[in-house]
Amino acid sequence: MKTIADAGPFVLDVNGTTTLVAGGLAAGAEARVWVAGYRWPDQNAAMIDSTFMVDESDEDNNAFNFLGVLKPAHFTLDSV
Repeated sequence: MKTIADAGPFVLDVNGTTTLVAGGLAAGAEARVWVAGYRWPDQNAAMIDSTFMVDESDEDNNAFNFLGVLKPAHFTLDSV
């Protein structure tokens, strides 16, 4: 029987560009994270928990490849 638990902070790597997901992820939850290394329209390689911060029963299911289908939005933020 698999035990599902919340994940603490982890690093997401897309095409060699890393982003810390500092808040982690609740068990069964999804998150949308923008990574500057995303390529459009092109193949992308991603690895979840690339620095092995989260203790998992299966460390071999964290990598996948995907086609970038969303065109990045370009904008500037002049003030906060």
